[in-house]
Amino acid sequence: MKIPQSVSTEAKEKIIAHLSRIVEAAKATEKLLDKKASCEEIFRSFTNLKETTDEVESLLLTYQLENCLLPSLGHFEGVVEALNRLVKRKYGALLVIERISDLSPYIRTGTPIDALITAPLIESIFYPGNPLHDGAVIIRENRLAAAGCVLPLSQKTLFEHGQPMGMRHRSALGLTELTDALIIVVSEETQRISLALGSHLYRLKKTANLWANIHGATQGKPPASPLLV
Repeated sequence: MKIPQSVSTEAKEKIIAHLSRIVEAAKATEKLLDKKASCEEIFRSFTNLKETTDEVESLLLTYQLENCLLPSLGHFEGVVEALNRLVKRKYGALLVIERISDLSPYIRTGTPIDALITAPLIESIFYPGNPLHDGAVIIRENRLAAAGCVLPLSQKTLFEHGQPMGMRHRSALGLTELTDALIIVVSEETQRISLALGSHLYRLKKTANLWANIHGATQGKPPASPLLV
C-alpha cells in the first residue's frame, strides 16, 4: 500500500500561513510581557495565541486525514454510513485502519472476516448481542480483515468533561502509541466520535459531518476537532 508522505502544495501553503500567524501572535505576546502590559491585555493576547494554535491543530489534522486515511481506505463512505447508524442506535464501536505498520499480531487476536466493507456488516458486528462487539474491527487493504480484535491499552488516564473515558478510547490510544494506525472510536455512552492518530485523540463534534470534516480542506474549512490528549 502506498501512503503519501507529504501534503499537497495548497495544503502546505495554508499550513505555513497559519504557522506565520502563530509566530506573529507569539511576538505580540512577548512585547506585552516586556512592557508589563495590563493583565487584561496579556489575557487577550494569550487567548488569541491559543485560538491560533487551535486552528493550526485542526488544519493539520484535516490534511493528515486527507492524505493518510483516504488513500488507504477506498470505501470510506461505507464506514461513514456505518458510523451514523451506530450513533443513531447508541452502539459503541472501535474501527482500526491499517496504514504502514503491520497489524497482523492484532488481527490474529480476533476472528477472521475478510469481507468487503459495508455499513450493515459493521453495524451487525457492533450490535451489543454480537460476541465480537467489544473488540476492534481491523480494516486492511479496503477489506474488513478481522473483528473482535484485542488492542493494547494506553497507560494514560483519559478524561473528558471530568469523566473517565472507557476501554475503547484507551485501546485506540494504546495502539496509536505503538503503530501509525488510524482508529475511529464511537462512544457507547455519549455517541461521540473520536479519532486516534499519532498518540493523540481527537473528538469530532458532528457525526453527520464526518465526511465533510475529513474533506474540509478542499473547501478551506478545517474541522472543529478538539485535541483530547
